[in-house]
Parts: sequence; structure tokens; C-alpha cells
Amino acid sequence: MISLSAWTFMRLVLFYSDVHVRLTGHNVTYAGRVEVFSHPGVWGRVLSTFYKQPWGQTEAAVVCRQLGFPGVITALRHSPFGEGSGPVLMSNVQCNGSEKTLQQCQYDDWVKSRNYSYCEVGVICKTHDFDPDDSVSIRLTGSSVPNAGRIEVLYSGIWGAISRSNWEINDATVACRQLGYQAGAEAALTNGVYGLVSGPVWLTNLHCSGSERNLMSCSHDVVGNKSEFEQRGYIASVICKDGSLPNGMPVRLRGSHSPNMGRVEVYYAGKWGTIYYNNWDINDAIVVCRQLGYSTALSSGYDLFCSTAVRHWFTNFRCYGNESSLDQCAWDFYSYPYLSAYYCANVLCKDRMTDSGLDMRLRGSSVPHAGRVELRLKGVWGTITDLSWILGDAIDGITRVICRQLNFTDGILASSFSVFGPGTGPQWFQTTVRWLDITNLQCIGNESNLLNCSDREPQLTIYYVHYYDLSVVCKPDVPQTNDFQVRLTGSSSLPFAGTIEVLYYGVWGGVLGDGFFDINAGHVVCRQLGYYGADEIFQHAAFGKVKGPLWIWTMQCNGNETEISHCAVTTWDNITHLRNQSYYQRPRYAAGVLCNEANYSASKKLKVRLAGAPISNAGRVEVFYAGVWGTVYGWDITGAHVVCRQLGYPGAVSYGHSNQFGIGSGPVWFGNVRCLGNESNIGECPKNVYGYPNSHIATALCKLPYLSGKK
Repeated sequence: MISLSAWTFMRLVLFYSDVHVRLTGHNVTYAGRVEVFSHPGVWGRVLSTFYKQPWGQTEAAVVCRQLGFPGVITALRHSPFGEGSGPVLMSNVQCNGSEKTLQQCQYDDWVKSRNYSYCEVGVICKTHDFDPDDSVSIRLTGSSVPNAGRIEVLYSGIWGAISRSNWEINDATVACRQLGYQAGAEAALTNGVYGLVSGPVWLTNLHCSGSERNLMSCSHDVVGNKSEFEQRGYIASVICKDGSLPNGMPVRLRGSHSPNMGRVEVYYAGKWGTIYYNNWDINDAIVVCRQLGYSTALSSGYDLFCSTAVRHWFTNFRCYGNESSLDQCAWDFYSYPYLSAYYCANVLCKDRMTDSGLDMRLRGSSVPHAGRVELRLKGVWGTITDLSWILGDAIDGITRVICRQLNFTDGILASSFSVFGPGTGPQWFQTTVRWLDITNLQCIGNESNLLNCSDREPQLTIYYVHYYDLSVVCKPDVPQTNDFQVRLTGSSSLPFAGTIEVLYYGVWGGVLGDGFFDINAGHVVCRQLGYYGADEIFQHAAFGKVKGPLWIWTMQCNGNETEISHCAVTTWDNITHLRNQSYYQRPRYAAGVLCNEANYSASKKLKVRLAGAPISNAGRVEVFYAGVWGTVYGWDITGAHVVCRQLGYPGAVSYGHSNQFGIGSGPVWFGNVRCLGNESNIGECPKNVYGYPNSHIATALCKLPYLSGKK
């Protein structure tokens, strides 16, 4: 905990202006996103998080009072007034209601605040007393036709929305009649297709019988005087009856470089939208292609060409395949605002250039017998998603078929996790997992063509954004010497530190860490490279992920061997129980080492810096170790004092663990830092060497000398 004097100092450093708070993001003075002022002249954001006390009416009332308004209408825990660009200066604000300024409330300061921008807070203040149930104006917006759109409500001079919760056809009918469409509503929509609201959600829990003259006559929650947390996509829309129904369903394909392939977009009621993939199949795709002038469809699928700029209109299309246009099929309106930018329906239509054959190649490697597997099906290059690690299924048969089809004699290794880099295009097949809606590959190993391994038609689909693209190493035509040449990669300035890579079958790959690699093995690696031994080993890709497969599963060394081949080494291609271990073929499990070099002392004197903040005396704590700048995790105010004094400041005001100042590009070098307080360098403090990938990291705010009584 920070002492009272430290908190007082924090106020002096961060907030010295006469005006400490402002509202921004709207064209009125009494509403907007809450921002506070920081030294030296920086406006920053205020956040509310889910796991602590939320931003509510009490906190919003303090802001309004500080700005001179008589009261508060609404506290917005998910501000609709845009996102700020400054640092997060406050989070988890808790007020008792008697404070004159927001800075007098309890809060996490900017070195403790985590950067959850989706919880940026706002307020709408009262400018005068008025009846919260006064009649309101409404309008439709977001559409190119006048009788459809999202419903916006004008209240207290600000246009807002109606919550999608309980929004039904009776409510929509009342809204349409209020707008002059006496025939009522054609549809009550909750899919967010007409866009996001730029103001608050004014009306919630609306219940109309259908006979009311206006929406305010219906049952609803009190407008204002509540803490609103309706996300801006969770809003009500409507299509009003105007005497004519939408004329057909024009369609187009978007998101692809080819005119005959892409996501399906449908124009309906003044807006282009997409189709959610549920029940989307080849019959639906055939109708789309026929409507666009093509003879038929070659493939259907989902999620490959989706865009956040367009939302789902429809779902559950049920075409027989003989219809001439989509409007002749049965369908449902999509009703959920979430996932509306994902799982869009795709089609590939047949044109003169498409073919039905299969081409295959390996990419991403410097040798011809290894790489990411890419397939050309129906004229389109794509990849294979390898999810065999999830269920622990071996993919030996698939590897053998692929390698033989590429004219190699056999397969040596298959690896998930895009170890030769991610591909592009559809993921035509997946390996063995039947509970995902992607075509399965199940090879015995004696098939002559990969297409013989699947009983389902390949789909124009993507899953996991090419994170699990299958890579293989085939048996090379030219015999290779497998004597485990070794090198270190990833350290920017030290040749004796880095990720361990070994050469096996002519392909550079890694050594499994994650607890399988010990200091004795590290000694042997360093000795083979000409060093005396190892100072430190790392288990989780501290110097960066290996660019290739993990070749070595275990290395059992006594520590006095002169090279890796003298140890008891188990390589991945010799593991008969691969089906239970393929999970560990992750590049982030690659082992690293810091070798002992006579003129280098790694641990006692460490360079340190603060990074990522707009001022020099605050930021994430970075240390230079093993030739790489990395971060710290797990410390306290005593450690922050040591770091600040090492940087020339009198001490620390505050500390935290946060991604507020970015996460940096290096690993978390140290954890559980236990300084006594009298150290002159953080390297002198007891600590654990981590070398893990980055997570929430140590931050500090140092005291300024001229504010500490020093000249």
C-alpha cells in the first residue's frame, strides 16, 4: 500500500491545474467522455473495470458538481462518446458522494491502471430540473430509406438509443406510428445492422401493448438517474410499413480480390448486410451464384472475408438450390449484435478460370523439403488447419501422404502452430477434429492423393486466423548429417545468448523448454559453442519464438559432454507416443540459454529504464539482460524505490502491474523481486529469472527532485 504522504504527493504531481476534469467527445458542454489532467499538461482517460467497483451515479455526481452542474442524469460505464488517446490516469474510482472533486475519491493511479479502453467512462450532467418522463422526439437513422433504421431518442438535448432488451414487434409498432407510419412495423430488429449509436442508451426495458400513441406511454425504466451499461451495438432498430415491401434481395460479393469469390452481402431495407453462417451450405451458395449470373457454386464456407464495417442481416437460409434468387428461400433475421462481424457466409462461384484439380506446395522454409503446406483447390490457394494437438491425434498418415504427393519418399515430422509462418486464404481442410465445422482429413497413410482422405467437400472457410497452419518436414532427397549443429538466435547484442536452434534433416528448429530442458543441457549447448558453460537457461522463448519445428523433445546430459550428440537425445520424429505430445510443438516453448562469458556479468549490475509514458519519470520498468530489453513482474514499492534511485530520482511515488504503458517487445526477465531498499541497482535484489513472454508488467512513478525539497 502507498502511504498517506505518497498519495498526497501523487495529487501534487498529477493534478495542479485549477480545472482537473473535463467532458469531451460531444458537442454539448454537459455530456461527454470524462478526462482528467496530469503533469505536465497531459489530459488522460478514466476507466471502469468489471472486477472492481463500477463507475456509477455517485462518481458521476462528483464530476458534475466539480464542473458546476446541479446534478447528474446518467453515469456511462461504457462511454459512447469515442475513445481518448491519452494515458489512463484513473481507474476503479470510488466516491462516497461528498467529495468536491474527483481527485478526492479513491482510485487506482495511472501506474496501477490497466488499459481496458472498452470501459472508458462518461457522464451526462443536468443543466436544469425537468420531468424525466417528458415526451421525447424519436427518429430513424443509419439507413438509406426513410422507413427503416436504428431508433434514436432525443432526451435532455442529446440523441440516444433504445436497448435491444425485450424489443419486440409491439414496441416497434408504437415507434412506427409515432413516426407517422400508421400501418405499423414490418420488423423489430436487434442485430445492430444500422450501426452504432453515438450517444447513450436512453430507454431500457420497454414494454408496449401496441396501442400506445408514443413510446413514453409504454412501460419502461426511468430515463436517466441510473448507471447505464448498454453497449452501443445492443440497440433497437425497426422497419416500418410504408405501403411497399422490399423489392427482392440484391446480392454482391465483397472482401476478395476475385469477383467470383467473397462474403455474401445482401441489400435490404436501405442497408447492405451479411449473412450469419448458421445452416449455410452449398445449396444456398448455388442460389447466390445463380443470382449473380454464374452457372453454379464450387464451394460455401464462412469467416474468410468478414469485415467489422458490415453486420449480419440474416441467418438460417434454407434454400433447395433451384431458386433463382435468395428472396425465394426461407430465412430469419439475425437477432444478436455480438459476433456480427464474424462468421459471415462465403461463396466461391464457378467461372471460366476455376479448375477442379489439387496442387500442393511447401512455403516459409529455406529448403524444399520443409515448410507450411499450401493447397490450390478450385483455383484458390489455402492451407490446412492442424488441430490434432487438441485431441492428441497423430497425423503421421497425413504427413506421409502429403510428402509422397510432393515426390518425397516419406514424411518425417508434422507441426502445428504455423511454425513456418502463417498462410493466407481459406483453410481447406482440418486434421481429425470432427466437432468443428471444417472438412476433416483422416489418412491411413497409403492414399495416393490427399483428396482421398476426406469424405466431405472442402469449404471456403478460415478458423483460428491461420494460427494452426500445418507444416511438414519430408525426408529429403539428399541424405543429411544429423549431428545437431547448434546456434543461438534472438539476442540483439550478445552472441552467447539466445534461443537454441539445432540443425536436423537440413532444417533449423528448436529444443523443447517448458521444464524439459535443464541446466546440464544448457552447459553442453554452450560448451559446443565454445563457451565454458551456461549461466542461465530459459524455458519459454525468452529471445523470441523459434522459426521452425521443435526438433528435440528431451536432452538428458550429465553436464560434462562437449556436444549435444553425446547426450541421450530424443527427437520428435522418434517419439512413438506423438499423439499425446503434439501439444508441446509450440514455438513459444522453445528453450534458450545465456552462456558463461568471462567478460560479462549478467545479474549484479543491470541497466534499467522507464518506457511508454509521456513523461520521463513514469512508465513500464525495463531491464537490459542477456542482450535484450525486457520487463519485470511481481514487485512492491521497495523495488520501485530502488529503480527510481538507480535512475537518479529521490525515490518512488507509486508502483503497479499494468499494460498501461505498453508491454514492450521483450520477455518478462524477472519476477518476485524482493529488494530490501538499500540496494543501488535492481540487479542486487533477490529475484527469480523468468524469461516468459510478456504479460501484465511492473510500472513505476518516480519522485521529481524539485518537488522533494531538493535543488
